[in-house]
Amino acid sequence: MITKFRNKTKLAAAILLSTIVLNTQTSFAKEWNEGLYLGLSHVTEENRHSELLNNGATVPTKYTQNKDSNYGIKFGYSKMLKNNFFVGPEFSYLSHVIDFDDSARGGVKDVVNINDNYNFGLRAGYNLNETIAFVIGYGQSIQTVKTFADEIDITTNVKNGAYNSYGVLFNLGNSFNLEFARKENDIRDSINKPTTDTRGAHSIDIGKITSNTITISKSF
Repeated sequence: MITKFRNKTKLAAAILLSTIVLNTQTSFAKEWNEGLYLGLSHVTEENRHSELLNNGATVPTKYTQNKDSNYGIKFGYSKMLKNNFFVGPEFSYLSHVIDFDDSARGGVKDVVNINDNYNFGLRAGYNLNETIAFVIGYGQSIQTVKTFADEIDITTNVKNGAYNSYGVLFNLGNSFNLEFARKENDIRDSINKPTTDTRGAHSIDIGKITSNTITISKSF
């Protein structure tokens, strides 16, 4: 999986570098963020809300907070509307999101891995001027969640979620943009784990995974 992801990021980086060479003479356009765009993102994910509840218990146990940084890809289309507003579809992919566990609880350690995160939705915004735009996003997410206790009792679930985001977009010139964004991905539905030889039955609620994203993109 790591090799496959590296190949994808290398391809995205190669496309961005090639477009720099081919478009160094591109003139400045008033509608600087309109059209198709492809971007490479650095994403820092943070777990703050995830918890588990043992059967028979009334108070849930919080998972240990953790941060992971990874690279992903993003592409979409922006259409300018009236009065400097724009809107369009956006898609992003992140091969690995975050790992966290309940090691602070002691005993048998529960581990959660979230991978293969797909996001698809709408991005809208407002051009403040020819250099800065404010952006918001909303859409759906799909991700693979693997859970296990001490490397056994491994289960894999595909979970849906909903995300929202907000950020600032900067015009770098030559059709390149730089975006700083904050996102919350609310992963729905509990994961129910049955009783095993090493661990009692319990349910896992992932909840909201927050992220800070820096994306450099090229408009076409």
